[in-house]
Amino acid sequence: MLTVVIALPFLWRQPALNAGGWLALLALGVFQLGIPYLLFCIAIKHVSALDAILIPVIEPILNPVWV
Repeated sequence: MLTVVIALPFLWRQPALNAGGWLALLALGVFQLGIPYLLFCIAIKHVSALDAILIPVIEPILNPVWV
């Protein structure tokens, strides 16, 4: 919420997105969020409860190392 409040004044200075920009946002949403969540929901059926909770808890900590 704080980020939105801080970035709001800069939003009005940016040009509106064209069709290519909206398509890029849609592709990022599908490929960066949609597919990983779908795969996680499928994979969670095949692991133990401990593994199922440790993966989302440890992922933000190890994200800088993985990237």
